[in-house]
Amino acid sequence: MKRLSTLLQYKYICIFIVICSVSYSLVLSNLIKHTSKYDINDKNIVGYIHRFNIDGNRLSLDIVGKEKIKAIYYFKKEEEIKLFKEKYKLGDYVLLNGIMSIPKKQTVFNLFDYKRYLFLNKIHYVFYIDEIVMYKKNDNILYKIKQKIINRIDNIYLSKEYLYAFILGDNSYINKTVRNTYQVNGISHLFSISGLHISFIVAFMMIIFKKLKYKYLFIFLFIYIYMFLTNFSSSILRAGLFFILLSLNKILKLNVSPIYILLLTLSILLILNPFLIYSVGLHFSFLISMYLILSQDIIKRCKTKIITCFVVSLIAFFSSVPIVLYNFYQINLLSVLLNLFFVPFVSFIIFPLSLLCFVIPFFDGILYFFINILESGSSFFCKLDQFILILGKPNIIFIILYYLIFTLVIYKIKSKNYIYMVLIPIIMIVNYYVITINKNPEIIFIDVGQGDAILIRLPFNKGNILVDTGGVYKRVNEGWEIRNNTFSLGEDVIVPYIKSEAISKIDYLIITHGHYDHMGEAINIINNIKVEKVIMNKGDINYNERRLINYLYNKNIEYKFKGENDKFVVNNTPFFILNPHKQSDENTDSIVIYTKLNNKKILLTGDATIEVEEYIINKYDIEVDILKVGHHGSKTSTGDSFINYINLEYAVILVGKNNKFNHPHPCVLETLKNNNVKIYRTDIEGSIKFIFNKKDVTILTTGT
Repeated sequence: MKRLSTLLQYKYICIFIVICSVSYSLVLSNLIKHTSKYDINDKNIVGYIHRFNIDGNRLSLDIVGKEKIKAIYYFKKEEEIKLFKEKYKLGDYVLLNGIMSIPKKQTVFNLFDYKRYLFLNKIHYVFYIDEIVMYKKNDNILYKIKQKIINRIDNIYLSKEYLYAFILGDNSYINKTVRNTYQVNGISHLFSISGLHISFIVAFMMIIFKKLKYKYLFIFLFIYIYMFLTNFSSSILRAGLFFILLSLNKILKLNVSPIYILLLTLSILLILNPFLIYSVGLHFSFLISMYLILSQDIIKRCKTKIITCFVVSLIAFFSSVPIVLYNFYQINLLSVLLNLFFVPFVSFIIFPLSLLCFVIPFFDGILYFFINILESGSSFFCKLDQFILILGKPNIIFIILYYLIFTLVIYKIKSKNYIYMVLIPIIMIVNYYVITINKNPEIIFIDVGQGDAILIRLPFNKGNILVDTGGVYKRVNEGWEIRNNTFSLGEDVIVPYIKSEAISKIDYLIITHGHYDHMGEAINIINNIKVEKVIMNKGDINYNERRLINYLYNKNIEYKFKGENDKFVVNNTPFFILNPHKQSDENTDSIVIYTKLNNKKILLTGDATIEVEEYIINKYDIEVDILKVGHHGSKTSTGDSFINYINLEYAVILVGKNNKFNHPHPCVLETLKNNNVKIYRTDIEGSIKFIFNKKDVTILTTGT
């Protein structure tokens, strides 16, 4: 034992183990090809239900067969939900009939990639279910325990969303809008089961097993069961394994430093599952724990509990900054102070009450009272957006440099050399300017499916124009069909992308016309990022536009109607509006924008028709290098004479994959090809970025 203790205390050995495990993890997850045991043509799969989630009319199943499969089913009637819950339980083997599908890759720059996320969870396919058939009932005791817990939680009326979060580690049941406020305020970590919750549970278990000789064995067994119940999430794996190793260190009197035990914990996890190296939960859990351990000497110098809590919150905040920016593109300066209130409030009131409520449902109303305080407080502070800094998505070089500098700062503060603290804001400012100082103008055609959304970025972040917002028509659902985790192009795609580029405001939002696929997300976007001015066309005002106008009026946001012979100027760059005066329908009324970026001439046509195109070439003597093809490639736009006249080089078609309109029309594609035009399509290339250098154009796409 003495030799083992000496070996583990030797820091170079420990660092070597970490380097080897990280290298092993990177090689295994990137360089070695991982193929599925299933075939894309498989119509039937058999496996047991590892996890399920019902959100409105959508059923999501994690099925374990030859390998893990994500399976999706849409209930057609409300009665189906009740029947499913009665018939199928966790651990049951089922036969699924349906269609195997390759998960869709993210087609917008910088954003979360669902396909990669599934791959890192060892899931290669999504299976869309037509029929579910019982194959064999569950005989696994752990699944039976978990199912009983789920059944009990489901019978608790008011607070069950938080019981799912704190007992089973599943916060997806918490309202999406509420979850977003927690994320903005920097307190979402409180709803991920980790060290804090493990400590509370272990303290309780120590009291129960106090007189038992082998109490630690029972506690270790309980921790494993709890890991199973929470789906072996990365944060609970880190917390649970770290506690076990710390306990063994104490029992065996190895006297190994906690920092080395934490590093050993990381190494074991990466060896067991190399894909965990990409887990955001593990990044947060490990880095915050590591820097809190490294800062123990600093924390011990604090003279009061309030100062101690503040310093702990400050260290946790700065240790997580790069990970927060990489995933959410912004930080909230208030989060350090907010954690001083919310951490004890959740840790000593909400979490214990959740456990108590699970055992004694009588406390449901009391717990719900405190949950309302929690949600109301988070919603209030979320609105104080003047403390939110949108800094964009950092690259890996910044992240490495940041942690090297932060580690240096921690060690310098230990020796009471505080001047080095200035390095932290300096590197963050440098990173911000690296992202925002785009020397050349850019235009990004954002893939929003069957709709338009175009971002124009002028050099040095001196002007940002968003032309249209996209929007997906949705049928009116019955109450039981409405999902908690609804998807919004504005909130989940356009705004995050804009923020990832460190853009904090839109100078002009241009609504080319009133169709929903061009302006449906306008209000969601204005709700989530500052918009200075809005421009709409001079045509008749429809319901969508009227609703937006009322909203702009209440928000005191300037809006104007523009048409032919009008223009607007952003940082000395003029944007000319060419479409004719008020016409007969929305498409014909589309604002047509003509501008020049580094000598490249660009024409954005909305859904303008062939008649409008003819009007423009008859009135204006223009050439066009880059054309946003009208009306998603419909045959109502992009006439032969128009393309022949403008001397076009590139055409971009914003169109949804496998759309019901069969856009783009073959005759449009033929016209463009006959004129030797290079065609880019969002349904094929994904989002498309044109960077206008002094002499040429660089074109980037996300691919599909």
